Amino acid sequence: MGMTLEYSISHDHKYDPVKQRDFYQLFAFFNNIDGDPETPGRDQQPPFLRLPSPEQDASLNQFESQLSAIKFEVDELKQTLGGLSAEDKASNGAATERASLTMKLKQKEEELGRLKASRDELNRTIPLALVMKERPDVRPAYILKRGAYDQPGEEVSRNTPAFLLPLESKGDLKTRLDLARWVTDKRHPLLARVTVNRVWQQFFGVGLVKTSEDFGAQGEYPSHPELLDDLANTFIDSNWNVKSLVRSIVLSQTYQQSSSVSSAAFRADAENRLLARGSRIRLDSEVIRDQFLSISGLLNNAMYGKSVKPPQPACEGCLKIRWLSAQANSDAQSIARESRPARITDAITIPGASLPGWPAEESGVASSTAGPTNTATTLSIRMVNGRLVSKTTRSTSMT
Repeated sequence: MGMTLEYSISHDHKYDPVKQRDFYQLFAFFNNIDGDPETPGRDQQPPFLRLPSPEQDASLNQFESQLSAIKFEVDELKQTLGGLSAEDKASNGAATERASLTMKLKQKEEELGRLKASRDELNRTIPLALVMKERPDVRPAYILKRGAYDQPGEEVSRNTPAFLLPLESKGDLKTRLDLARWVTDKRHPLLARVTVNRVWQQFFGVGLVKTSEDFGAQGEYPSHPELLDDLANTFIDSNWNVKSLVRSIVLSQTYQQSSSVSSAAFRADAENRLLARGSRIRLDSEVIRDQFLSISGLLNNAMYGKSVKPPQPACEGCLKIRWLSAQANSDAQSIARESRPARITDAITIPGASLPGWPAEESGVASSTAGPTNTATTLSIRMVNGRLVSKTTRSTSMT
C-alpha cells in the first residue's frame, strides 16, 4: 500500500494517521496460523499445498491404487496366517502352506516398500506452495506496551486502519479474504496507484510518485496526479491486467520519446520530472543477461516450470555459492532461460549479495530504488568477465 506500518508498533506518532491500535488490528489477521515454529531442515514444514502436474497427479493416483491393492493382499495373508489353528500348524501340509504364505507375505511387503519409496520419490519432485491455514480457535491479539512481546495490553480484534475506507465483512469474524477484498476494492485509494507507480518506475527509472515506497505524508507529491489516477482506474477496470498496463505504457508517445536533450532543457528539468524526453536509466542485471542471450541467439523463451539455477563462479569460502553450484542446471536450454524464473542470487551469476552496492533482497525500498541510481563497479566487472558474456560473445561471433 505504499506505506510503512512498523513504526507504529510501539506508540502513536503525532502527525501520522496509522496508530498503534491500527498496527495490531492488522497484525491480528495474521496471528492465527495453524503451524509449528519453523525449525531447521530440508523438509518443508506444514501448512503447504502440493501442486502436481497432470502427469504427476495421474502417477500418484496409480501409486495409491497399487498400494491399496497390495495392502489389501498383505492384510488377507496376515489374516490367513493368523487363522491357522494349532493342529493345522502341527501337520506337514499346513507347515508347507504356512511357509508358502509366509514367503508370499514377505514378497508382498517388499513390493509394498518399493512402491512407497517410488511414491515418496515422486512426491519430492512435486513443487510445494506455502499457505496460511487458520487455527480453529482464534488466537487473541493484544496491543503490546512499547512493542514489548512480554507486555500485552488491551485485546484488539481484526480491523483495518481507521483513516481508510471501512472493512466490510459478511460474518462476525473478519477474515483474510475480507482483508484481500478490502485491499482490492475500487474505492481503495492506494493499491492500484502504488502498483501502477511501481510499473511506471520500471520503464522510466522513477515513478510518477518519486518516493514509490512512501505514499504517506512524508512522500513526494505525484508529478502528474491526473495521469496516475487515470492509469490506476484503467488498471482496475481491466481486472488488474498487468500486461495491458505495460502495453499502454510502452506504446505511449511519452515512452517512445528520444532521450536527446539540449543543455537548456536539461538545466530546466534535470530529473525529467515533466517527461519532456525519454529517460536514461541503467538496466537491471537480469535484463542485461537476457539481452546477451537474445542477441547471441541462445535465449530460450520457454515459459513455466521450475526456477532456473545457472552455474555459479568459483568462490573459495562461499558456502552459499558452493551449495547453489551443486544444484545448478547443467543443460544449455535451462541455463539459457529468461531471468524471470531464475533465482535472484543466481541471475547475476555472482555472489552478489556479498558485494557493495547490491540491493538487499528483503528490502522493498532498496530493490525498487537502488537499481537506477547505484553504480556498483564490482558487480559490473564480475558480470562482464563471467562465463555468460564469454559464451554469448563467442556464439555471436560465429553467426
